[in-house]
Amino acid sequence: AVENIFGYTADECIGRHTRRLFRTRRHYREFVEKLRQAFQANTPILRTEHQLKRKQGGTFTAEITATFLREGEALSRIITIVRDITDRKQMELALEQERASLERKVAERTAELRRNNDELQASLARERELNALKTRFLSIASHEFRTPLSSIQFSANLLKRWSRANVSPELAVELHEEVESIEKSVVS
Repeated sequence: AVENIFGYTADECIGRHTRRLFRTRRHYREFVEKLRQAFQANTPILRTEHQLKRKQGGTFTAEITATFLREGEALSRIITIVRDITDRKQMELALEQERASLERKVAERTAELRRNNDELQASLARERELNALKTRFLSIASHEFRTPLSSIQFSANLLKRWSRANVSPELAVELHEEVESIEKSVVS
């Protein structure tokens, strides 16, 4: 296993300090401190992640599981399992980036939908205002046209009555036809 993960043979590891497997002395000291804290807290198993170093110098992210074996109160040994989790970390990073990208897209789309909704609301308000103006205009125009047309119709009726009594029958017929034409125009 040491050969597969680190590139060292078993003979190169036996009796050697594990400090050389850590990327830096600081990383090694951090690991030792976590071991010490777990042991003092009477934790049976410690799981932690660290940057480790291969024989050729390349680094990788490792999950280290340390199991404390005790005889009474004394520590008899520590069994350590090291797993290369570089691929998992890369997938987690890709997943996080994709999640962030999706959140950004959702935020952009939500903002776009809000803008479109605001524009539609403004357009609807303008449409209602225009409809109200049109209705008022038609009401006013209808009233303004009806009043003179009513006067014209009333005058045509008066002219018809007057013509029967005051003009010759031929002229009365002619006036009557003209007045009916006017009345039809006014009513239509």
